[in-house]
Amino acid sequence: MSRRRSLLLEAKELFMDELTQGKIPIQGNKLPSEEELARNLDVSRTTMRELLAALHKEGVITKRHGLGNFIHFSALEQGYRIDRTRDFGSLIALGGKRPGYSISSRSLTDDTDEEKLRKAFSLPLSDAGRYVSTRCTFFADGEAAIHCLVFVPEKLLTSRPTDVGEENVYAFLRKYCGQEVEHTLIWFEPTSCDTDLSSCFGIPEGTPIIEWKEQFYNIYDEVICYSLTWFHPVSMKLSMLRKTWEDFSLR
Repeated sequence: MSRRRSLLLEAKELFMDELTQGKIPIQGNKLPSEEELARNLDVSRTTMRELLAALHKEGVITKRHGLGNFIHFSALEQGYRIDRTRDFGSLIALGGKRPGYSISSRSLTDDTDEEKLRKAFSLPLSDAGRYVSTRCTFFADGEAAIHCLVFVPEKLLTSRPTDVGEENVYAFLRKYCGQEVEHTLIWFEPTSCDTDLSSCFGIPEGTPIIEWKEQFYNIYDEVICYSLTWFHPVSMKLSMLRKTWEDFSLR
């Protein structure tokens, strides 16, 4: 981590602590000026400006030209915001719980997992090649909270994984396939808990559960990975913040 990023993270932690403890004077939900905030936190105006820009990007504050900066406590109260991070461990930490991570297996797909892949993503039987599948579980305060099944086409491998390892999907694709993820597409679908998920989460088979389907693309718009993710229906309450005034789409 760069020194600059470390400084920003320290400033952010101090700002959030001061804010939640009521040490920053606000009018309604309007923050003091950038200059006053920098003075109160004992940081430079440049650091304060970068911090406010980062919080604006997270949806925690709104910047209005000529009016100032407005804090949104409603955004702070949402723990499992999927728009704030791409990493499930960080998502669990945002919910105020201690994250953990374990890879249970990594191997060429068997018939059962391959059937799950083809059914989930409507892949034709003519789709040639095999996949390296990785099963992993994320824990929240020691309890299974998220279960993932990741598929990487075997033909993309430039070297073989020597052990199960602890790499996340981005690191795995970079290390063993020489691929960088440019963007992903995600679909959410309702499903029911099967035997594997029942054992993982400790809930009855047939329990309604959310399935997160994700396709990973490289810069050439080629699919380089698929993943299926399931969330514990009680402990993982996902949320997302949408800033409705920032709509850049053409209609």
